[in-house]
Amino acid sequence: ARESAGAIEFLEKAGVDLGDVTLCGGHSLARTHRIPSTTDGMPQPVGFGIVTALKKKIESIQKKDPSRIKILLNSRVLGLISWNDSTITGVIVRGPDGKSSEDQWQTVVLTTGGFSADKCDNSSLLAEFAGAELRLPTTNGPFARGDGVKMARHIGAKLIGMNRVQVHPTAFVDPADPGAFTKFLAAEALRGKGALLLSSKGVRFANELDRRDYVTARIQQECAPLPATFHGGSAGQPAALLVMNDRAIDDFGRPAFNFYAVTKKFFVKYANAVAFAAALGIDAAVKKTYAHYLQRVCGQDGVKAACERCVQQDDISRCFQ
Repeated sequence: ARESAGAIEFLEKAGVDLGDVTLCGGHSLARTHRIPSTTDGMPQPVGFGIVTALKKKIESIQKKDPSRIKILLNSRVLGLISWNDSTITGVIVRGPDGKSSEDQWQTVVLTTGGFSADKCDNSSLLAEFAGAELRLPTTNGPFARGDGVKMARHIGAKLIGMNRVQVHPTAFVDPADPGAFTKFLAAEALRGKGALLLSSKGVRFANELDRRDYVTARIQQECAPLPATFHGGSAGQPAALLVMNDRAIDDFGRPAFNFYAVTKKFFVKYANAVAFAAALGIDAAVKKTYAHYLQRVCGQDGVKAACERCVQQDDISRCFQ
């Protein structure tokens, strides 16, 4: 973290605006950089923004001097080439025409991603190193099969830390396909901007901004599967409800939120807490949860009185600070 400022400066020079700094899980200070909400209503996830900007930079360099960079599309690396079993000298590539060739390079950097989708055969890295996570869905695509790790291992590379598979606590359950193996990440910034996590009983069961392992464990321990009658349910998996009010949504950014809510249909809007509680059939529980939360947040008598009025009016926006 001490050297992260240089990385931010590098990305900003490449054209990425990372001016929105927010608090996320396990943080004592706001230090996670996001792309600010745009004025044209088009959201831009930070990962997409970074990749797009760097892609343009690479293409610009190649255009000026094609000899410096060679870009291969619709191709697949099949393996690494080694000399004397100790030095990597290139890669074996299968091109879009189906033919394989050897590309010689002085340095090879593997950036093929993780292995959370590597579940289905005898060479599964997830089964070998983190079998307990096989039952969980992933926010990575089907391409995340550890290809680079397997190629390196095949020629004798030693592996470390393979059992340290991090589980992100929040991913959206798509009402159109609740049992989908690949989920869409519910950004931690949603909680950083004020979202609450509730169980299907309407109870807040965790500090939303604690470490990811803690929040994940609390969801597994305290949350039951959502019934299919409630927006399609959660396909038998423990699931939490992520609840936001207008203040939290505005702080997160309306364009980005609308992508989740309108385009992807991951959110359902309720007129107030009473309507939300009625949909779950837990009227009293939600009101009690809000009151308890506000009491813990506010503390002082003068602020507490204001918060109690917010509860009565189903408006807790002033309490998300």
